[in-house]
Parts: sequence; C-alpha cells; structure tokens
Amino acid sequence: MMIENDAALRRYIPNALVTVQGEQSLFDKMQVELQLSESWFVRTFSDTDISDAAKKVVATDAFIRAVPSLDLVLTPNGFGIVSNNTIAPASRDRVDRLLSSLEQNRDFAIDQLLHTLLLDNDWRVTAQGRFFLATLLQTPQAFPSALHKGKAWQYFEQTHPQLILIEQQLAEHYISCEVYARLRNAAAGTPAADEQLLISSLQAIELDLLQGKPLPYKQLVSLVDHIRQREEVLPEWQTSTTAELYKSHYFENKKEASGYWF
Repeated sequence: MMIENDAALRRYIPNALVTVQGEQSLFDKMQVELQLSESWFVRTFSDTDISDAAKKVVATDAFIRAVPSLDLVLTPNGFGIVSNNTIAPASRDRVDRLLSSLEQNRDFAIDQLLHTLLLDNDWRVTAQGRFFLATLLQTPQAFPSALHKGKAWQYFEQTHPQLILIEQQLAEHYISCEVYARLRNAAAGTPAADEQLLISSLQAIELDLLQGKPLPYKQLVSLVDHIRQREEVLPEWQTSTTAELYKSHYFENKKEASGYWF
C-alpha cells in the first residue's frame, strides 16, 4: 500500500490524537477507506507514482471517506457517538468545515501531482495521461475558483466530457484537430510564444462556452487568421481537413474546356 503504517498516515491527517496502548490505530480503522482511495488513485492518476504528493492525495481522500463514521460505534442498540468526559463530539458545522478543508487540500495535492506527471513523456501515453491531455484545461486548478467554488476535482470530473465535446466542435470548424492536438501537448509542458497565445485564448473561450455564453465567432475567425499566417510555425493546419473550409472554391473557365459557365 502507498500508506504503509499509522505514522505515514498521520503525516497527512491534522490534529489526530496519538493512539494509546490497547486502542485500535487510525491506520487500522481506515484500512477499507485507504484501499478504496488507492484503487481510485491508480485508476485515475498512476499505478507507479508513490511521491509525497501522491500519498497526500490518497491519505486525504481516504480521510474524507472515513470522517463520517470515525466517531460512530455500532452497539447492540444501534449507533452511538464516541465520547468521554474531556472531549465533546464536534458540531455538524465543524465537521463540514473539516471535510471542506480536507477536500481543498486533496485537490491542491492533485494539482501538484498533475503538474509533475504532465512533464513525464512516458506517463502522457498511458490511459490516465491521455485522459488529462484530452483537453487544454488539464488540471482542476485551471478552472477559476468562482466556477468550482472549492470543489475543484469534482467540477473537473463533471465538466471534462462537456469540455471534450466543445473542443471537438472548435477543432472541426475553426482550429483543426491537428493544431488542437499540438496545443494540448504543448500546454502540458512549456509552450512556445505562438502556442501560448492560442492556448490562453482558447482556454478563455472554452470557459465561457462552459458557462453557456455565445460562441465568439469574430474572435475565432481572428485565431484562424493567426494560424493561417504562420505556415512555418503551425504546419499542421495546412494539411488539415479544417483548412479546406477556409480555401476559396470557385470555377475557372479554361480554353480547352468543352463549355463555359457565364
């Protein structure tokens, strides 16, 4: 397991009291949650990364899963609250604030993790890597906080399929699939100046479209003109099917033709 023992777990859990002799450790109490979180992590991010950021993601995600039941015990007469004479159970509001703080800490750790993984060429071609490179907005914190409202990962998951469809439409009608593929790959690393201009512009357009704002036709046409004028810098555009939409198609009379159009 990525979290090997109680000491490793407690590095990422704030203000947890030390387990006294005879009590079940926090690590033992959270075995099921830790296994679920590690399985989720492997499916979603990586089956090889065991960095500190990766462990923080797993530990905080597991604690989020475990918090609602950590102070409950099952008795013959139903569930009871663990308490004693010196420590009173926390109020619902405080527990909610704890869960919100844990979720934000996990999401920042996810962002930190992804910024490292996106620089790894081997990871980019994995199933997990292809998922995040499917759009120009590749990490949860790439979305303004006003949109995700403190639930960055949840918002990222919810909007990812919609964002893929938006990019497909923009690619087919304006930017081309080939140029978009190049920009997504560049966004994961260090884009050149021309690439960064397009990436930033398209990210802003996509965020507006996610919010239901109208298609900025004039801005997109301006981006198309920018791409067309940089044949040496963005050669992918020239041979794309989208480029054909912007070529002039007209009939030309020729002397050797058997007839003429007037």
